[in-house]
This record gives sequence, C-alpha cells and structure tokens, in this order.
Amino acid sequence: MKFLLLLTLLFNAGTLMAYELRITETNKTLAQWDEYVANSAALTRQDKAVMTNPNTGEVISINTPNAAVAQNGLYFSPIVNRRTGELKITIGNPDTQDIPLIKTVAEALGGIVTGEEGELY
Repeated sequence: MKFLLLLTLLFNAGTLMAYELRITETNKTLAQWDEYVANSAALTRQDKAVMTNPNTGEVISINTPNAAVAQNGLYFSPIVNRRTGELKITIGNPDTQDIPLIKTVAEALGGIVTGEEGELY
C-alpha cells in the first residue's frame, strides 16, 4: 500500500491525471544509461524515491534502481524490456517546460520522445 501511495505522489504531484512521456528507440543498455547519468550535468542518480504523505506526514520511500532525477525533481525511470532488451525511459507527469530537457536526454541517447498515444515530441 505504501508503494502505491508513493507512486501516486511521485507521478501525480497534485494533478488529477498523470501523463507519461517515454524515451524509446535508444539502442542503449542499462550500463550505458548509468554512464550517461554519471556524466550528466542535468541528471543525478536517484536510487531511492522519498516522499512525505501530505495527509499524515509519514515519510515513505521505495528503491528506484537506476533512476535519475533532474534539478527540478523530474524523475527519469529506466525500464529494460526483457524480451527485446530495449531500454525505455519513462518520465511521469512532465510539464511543458520539461520537454526540452527530455528531448536533450533522448538525443544524447540516440532515442526519440513519444507520448502515451505514440505522438512524437
């Protein structure tokens, strides 16, 4: 239950509906993602997500292996497709002003940015 609450807090951040962008078609490995984050001025490795429940004040944390966070708190969560090996990075609930950063990360990885319905950014 705590995990579900934390995910809700991370990806909804006060909105009624969450939207997700994805960086796909990178042809990169998880190790290459880790190397990119380690050398990035814009992203910092974030292996644990910590949030405070606004109703109870309880601090909740979950492990987020290989995730990264931007200076504004935007989370980049890598997922590897076990069948194809493709690295996909999801970004939950970005604002319009976050799109240039997301596109910069995608370009550095040789990927593209798509929305939930397949639209290109």
